Amino acid sequence: MITVHYMGNMRNYTHTRTERVELPPAGDLDLKGLLALLVDKHGEEFESRLFTVGGNLHNQATVMVGEADVSDNAGAMEMKLRPGDEVTILTVTTLSGGSC
Repeated sequence: MITVHYMGNMRNYTHTRTERVELPPAGDLDLKGLLALLVDKHGEEFESRLFTVGGNLHNQATVMVGEADVSDNAGAMEMKLRPGDEVTILTVTTLSGGSC
């Protein structure tokens, strides 16, 4: 079982702070597969906050496995997940405009 934590505004799309995801019987699940399962479960709005139109991880999204930020790691999507792993998904909305 893998535990997924949602931080920031991702909670608005998952309606939960934490959920557990069962590993497939073969126990073979990579980060890309996990994120695909989560997109299927939580829908298009969740997907649009996590990925760009081109399918890359959005620059405002942070994905951590354990305490390691894997967002900028080129091979992160192929990272094999193991029972007991904790994945944290965080998005930060940037604000702009206005004047002082």
